[in-house]
Amino acid sequence: EEKLGEQGSSGMRSQIHLFWGNMLFERSQVEFKLGMSDWKRKLDASVERFKIAGASQADVSTVLNKHCSNGNAKDGEIKGSSRTPNVIKMMK
Repeated sequence: EEKLGEQGSSGMRSQIHLFWGNMLFERSQVEFKLGMSDWKRKLDASVERFKIAGASQADVSTVLNKHCSNGNAKDGEIKGSSRTPNVIKMMK
């Protein structure tokens, strides 16, 4: 029973970090689209949350690549598109 409780709380922590990372990721998109200067810090923080949650580097890269360079943006920048995928579903 104790192991089940530990596994449950560990899974809950991972979900919390995924939700937190998703919130930061989406906020970075909005800030980028609005031309705010702090969007990159939010994007970096979201990546850290995804890693803490246990997402693989491949998963994180896939999520970031979907929002990278649209011809006007440099590599590593997000499009700031109005349609945001559900990052949490992509991480599972």
